[in-house]
Amino acid sequence: METIIKEKGPKPRNPTVIEGLPGLGSIGGLAVSFLIDELKARKIAELYSPYFPYQAIVDSRGIARLPRGEFYCSTKDGKDLVMLSGDCQPQTNYGQYEVATKIVQYAAKCSASQIISIGGFVSPQKEKDLVVGVATRHDLVPKLTSAGACVEKAGIPIVGIAGLLVALARLMGLDAICLLGQTTGLGPDPAAAQRVLRVLANALNLKLNFSNLNRQVARMRRIEAKVGEIEKKLTSTFKKDHTIYIG
Repeated sequence: METIIKEKGPKPRNPTVIEGLPGLGSIGGLAVSFLIDELKARKIAELYSPYFPYQAIVDSRGIARLPRGEFYCSTKDGKDLVMLSGDCQPQTNYGQYEVATKIVQYAAKCSASQIISIGGFVSPQKEKDLVVGVATRHDLVPKLTSAGACVEKAGIPIVGIAGLLVALARLMGLDAICLLGQTTGLGPDPAAAQRVLRVLANALNLKLNFSNLNRQVARMRRIEAKVGEIEKKLTSTFKKDHTIYIG
C-alpha cells in the first residue's frame, strides 16, 4: 500500500486548502473541526497512508476502518475552501514527507490559490496568547500581521505536517502560510485554537460564529481551575507529610 487520496466528490476550483491534522495542543484539529461544522462542509476525498499508526479504528457500531485524513469542501462568498482533518499524523520522518507531498500535489491538482496549515508551539517567552505566522513569500507576511499574527524574529522550527506543507509548497511554487497558536502543550487547547481561528478569519474575510467554541473554551477553563485546586490541595498535603512515593 502507498499513500493515496481517494476522491469522492466534485473537484474544488482554485480553493484555499486549510490543514488541521492532530498536533500540539490539538490546535489544528480543533480549528479545522470547528470550520467543517460551522461551514457545513461536505466530504470530497479521503487520504490513506501506511505511515499512519498500524491499527484499525472501530466505531460504536463495531465497524472497523483504517486511520485516515478527510478533505471537506465548502463554498463561501463564491470561493471554495478545502479543509483537511484526520485521525493522526504519520509516524516516521519518511511518512511525514510522503503525506505532506501528497497533500501539496492534491492542492496543485485543484489549482489551489494557497495552502494554510495550522499548528501549535510552546514558547518560554513571557508573552501569552501569541499566534505566530509563517509564509512562503515576503509579500505575504504583511497580510499575516494585519490579520493579527506576529512574526518570530529569531526563527522557529515547525515540526510535522504543518511545517512541511509550507516548505514543500514553496518548493513546488504554491503560496502557503502557517499559523501557530501558543500553548502549554499539556492537553487540548481550544482557547489557542480560537485565537488562531480569529486570525484566519481576518486573513480570509470569513464571518464565523464562535459561540460553540466559546462554550468549549469556558468548559476547558473550568476544568483547568478544578485541576489547579486539586494540585494546591496535594501540595499542601505533601508539605505536611514529607513521605513521598515514586511509582
